[in-house]
Amino acid sequence: MTSPLRRLDDRLVPRLAEFFDRVFPRAPEPTGPLPVILRLRRVDDRWTQRGPLALVREVPQLGALVIAALVLASGITVANRSRPEAAGRGTEQGTPAENGDDRLAIGPQLGDAVPAYVDATRERMRTLASLEPARSTVAVVSFGQYRTARQVADLVGEAAVVRIFYRPSKLTLTEAPPADIGVTDLLADAKKEFLRVAIRKEAEAAELIRVSSTIGDSDPAQKAEQQKDAALYLREAQQLRSDCACIYAVVVQAPIPVLAGLVGRPGVRAVDPGAPGARTADYESYTALLPEEKVTVTGGNQE
Repeated sequence: MTSPLRRLDDRLVPRLAEFFDRVFPRAPEPTGPLPVILRLRRVDDRWTQRGPLALVREVPQLGALVIAALVLASGITVANRSRPEAAGRGTEQGTPAENGDDRLAIGPQLGDAVPAYVDATRERMRTLASLEPARSTVAVVSFGQYRTARQVADLVGEAAVVRIFYRPSKLTLTEAPPADIGVTDLLADAKKEFLRVAIRKEAEAAELIRVSSTIGDSDPAQKAEQQKDAALYLREAQQLRSDCACIYAVVVQAPIPVLAGLVGRPGVRAVDPGAPGARTADYESYTALLPEEKVTVTGGNQE
């Protein structure tokens, strides 16, 4: 027989439970990634109770410093391994920067005072000749006037010409701006380049003459302009096809004593050397003095 207390318990407890569930609802069971997070926290607690990981956990700034050091070391390693080495340069020669030359280009820069630039090249050449007489380097040799390829060969002598700077000198700078091209055989490559440009200019002139003939008298100003440009192109082509005195500077590779011997030679205006042991590919670009530049370097942007 059930006791009165049991019967009272069976009747009141379920009702009280139902009442409290309505008034104070229970939090839902965790779903989603929470169980995974709880397991990861247990693993974290297990492995960070002692040793180096415990120190990092207690002092998070230490972990940040370690990570920063690893990233810095990795970056330095990648940079060193990816740095291009110039073709044909011996490891004992080093880079231009390692030889005391942090320039990216050899030659005058826009805005330079021409007399100061010439003086600076002489000082650099004098220093190299006294400190590194047994080595070779690359240099930009600027001439005082325009020269033929044969005159250039006679002027630079033993120095190997690897690039020429040229323009048809009978035209103004605005009519025929400077150009440059790499060479392996000075005489043959210069002749080939001048002929190539001459043929292109003749084709451009022929096209202008053809178009101007279709204009008639409907637009006399445009017709006159095209005929003027055609005549200019033909004059440029004519000079390039002749024994053209068009070269105003060269890039050479030579022993330093040979380069030092060019300084002060009649016809040579400046010899701007690179670092000891440097080769053509060690510098990003080369520039040279135009004979027309007397006061300030303009790169040809002058009348």
